[in-house]
Amino acid sequence: MIPDPAINREPTSTAMDILNTQLPQDTIALWWLGQAGFVLRSSSSIVYLDPFLSEHPARLIPPLFAAEVGPPADLVLCTHEHWDHLDPQALRGLAQASLQARFVVPLPIVDQVTASMMVSASTAILVTSLRWQGSGCIRLAIHLPLTV
Repeated sequence: MIPDPAINREPTSTAMDILNTQLPQDTIALWWLGQAGFVLRSSSSIVYLDPFLSEHPARLIPPLFAAEVGPPADLVLCTHEHWDHLDPQALRGLAQASLQARFVVPLPIVDQVTASMMVSASTAILVTSLRWQGSGCIRLAIHLPLTV
């Protein structure tokens, strides 16, 4: 896919803010990426939730940065397959920029996500699935180490 020239390919003030904010131990910070996307950061981990970082005609605000120049992810969570929650281009960029990242998605979209994220034969991408728990809620325990 050809990169969209409208998206800033240099680290932006938001990306630099996420990277450089000094957090006290036992705290987390939250940044809104637009639409339903967020970045959560502790003093030792960066978690993306529904990272929708591509241009789209229905976006409410422009993307804040391109995934490949954003802060490196430790964990990427996608809640479901709607266009503003599952952004294959952003997932590819995060996979390229965050070799240590783990991607967690609902079981029905694992194959779709894995196929869309193939960045190279030598790059291992860890995609973990979740199963729905009867009530319609995903139950996921995430341990964010809040101390160094």
